Amino acid sequence: PADTAKLYFSVEAKGVGSEGALQFDDLRVESSTCLNFPTIVISQDASLDEVLAWESIGGATYTLHYSTNLLNGFTVMTNGITPTPPLNVFTNNQEAGASTIFYHLELEAQ
Repeated sequence: PADTAKLYFSVEAKGVGSEGALQFDDLRVESSTCLNFPTIVISQDASLDEVLAWESIGGATYTLHYSTNLLNGFTVMTNGITPTPPLNVFTNNQEAGASTIFYHLELEAQ
């Protein structure tokens, strides 16, 4: 639909184990629409889970999809995420041990 925007970005875990905390490479956002997308920040908490944070857009809901292999497509991680202006935060503790995770954040205007 015209009111739907899709963001795709890839997070690759490096330096796991003896090298310490994760380092993220190849953070890329691609879009085929002209909407103003929020900045998405990916960090790591004390439990080594990925924490995704983005600027909230009032009146919208979000669905977060993930994939560990793009050939297998995306799976819904969680849906119905309501905006919490000024910032939405989601912690991924479901895919521990995956060295590469692709996230797809879907924004649907209400």
